[in-house]
Amino acid sequence: MKREVIVVAKKSQGYKTPNEKYNAEFGQENVASKIKQSEQNKVKDNFQTPDEKYNAEFGVENTGKTQK
Repeated sequence: MKREVIVVAKKSQGYKTPNEKYNAEFGQENVASKIKQSEQNKVKDNFQTPDEKYNAEFGVENTGKTQK
């Protein structure tokens, strides 16, 4: 008995490297770009000292006096 093997060529999906195929399958580039975008969207506070941040959060004036 003879067996015939028919090879069907897969359509090339336009990937130039294996990494491109992996990234397309698992969304690695999308994740990286989302992380980068979220870092850029963070609000940056202009506090120079921890005291300034505390005062802004809790409405405390820094008079330089310690409370007892």
